[in-house]
Amino acid sequence: MVFIFTMTNCSLAEAKALTDGLYLIQREADAQKDLEPLRNAEHVLINDYEFLSPAERGKITYVVVNKESFIPIILKERPVKETDEKGKPKLSISLADDQVAPLERFTRENVMKNVAIVIGGKVVTTHKIRVPIVGGKMQITRCTDQGCEALYTELIKRDSK
Repeated sequence: MVFIFTMTNCSLAEAKALTDGLYLIQREADAQKDLEPLRNAEHVLINDYEFLSPAERGKITYVVVNKESFIPIILKERPVKETDEKGKPKLSISLADDQVAPLERFTRENVMKNVAIVIGGKVVTTHKIRVPIVGGKMQITRCTDQGCEALYTELIKRDSK
């Protein structure tokens, strides 16, 4: 089964301290001050829809993620750039074999909760987990051509270190 993440992008300089991964969203608000005070290990991310086309961008919001409640993105192989049935870009990602079971457990424990994918210091996707992710395969869709290229480049750069 392939689990598809639809782009609802975020970004934040603070997030650079976060490991690339799938993070549980603790809470969300229209203003950062409404999320304070932060608890231990929490980070505020701004949801600014950077990677979506202008027509698909929503109202800017802020989310809090906990760096202790996440699954790191450790790739099995290079991401694959593809296009969907409408010709829009998407990235297919396969996690390393040792990440498949933790990802399934994490998503099974958090069904109907929201998560954010953080790559290169930016949250590139927020999504409600509707079913557990089995098999360690994910797709990031609805990104702009430049957005998917930036994500691909960041993953390749990070993976080649």
